[in-house]
Amino acid sequence: MITSKEVFDKRREKQYDEAYLMALQLMASLEKSEWDVKAFAWCLIDLIKRDARTNKFQNLDHYRQQLESIEVSGSDDILTNQRQLAISLCNPNGRIAAQAKQLSKSGKHNDAANIYRKLCDKGAGDADIRTSLGWELYKMSKELMAHEPVNVYFVKKNLYEYLQLTVEKPSLLHSCFLQLASKFAGEERFSMLAFSRLWGLEFLRSDDWEKFVTDDEKELPSLAEKII
Repeated sequence: MITSKEVFDKRREKQYDEAYLMALQLMASLEKSEWDVKAFAWCLIDLIKRDARTNKFQNLDHYRQQLESIEVSGSDDILTNQRQLAISLCNPNGRIAAQAKQLSKSGKHNDAANIYRKLCDKGAGDADIRTSLGWELYKMSKELMAHEPVNVYFVKKNLYEYLQLTVEKPSLLHSCFLQLASKFAGEERFSMLAFSRLWGLEFLRSDDWEKFVTDDEKELPSLAEKII
């Protein structure tokens, strides 16, 4: 009798097709366990990633339907996130977004941002895409501010572009931009008052009110205190 452990062993050997066929047998059993279901889900994720990467799209819709029909435990964050990623790879825009993520991991933030912009321009910019674009703008701005002389024009451009995005507020990303702007404004390069009004001080998080403590235990004002 096939076990989920044997399926996982086949996955580790990267024999994805064999693992998938074995997992199908597990799913046909009336006594399938939670681990059997997880094994099947991981097999589908493997196949989708492999076929999307090699541009073999003919079976993606079938795999997606099977993966969407599986109920996975919300406590398994890794499986839940990978399931969502695999499902996104089954449509062209999802595959394009995956390319942007890879570019970002390689430090090519401008290239990644351009891909996200194109998705937004053609109406495919959902909340995740807009948030991803926001993070790329943040990373680019941090890099620009780490070099002297600072390219003031492009930092301002990135800050303005971020303010036009519809993203979750309050959020870590939104607070990161306020922190970034406060450092940039410290050089009297632009009006922090105008930026903070557009940013919306009502979106300050509880974390933004926490004071900073340095390694030598010196207490510094919180982000909210500095801004207000």
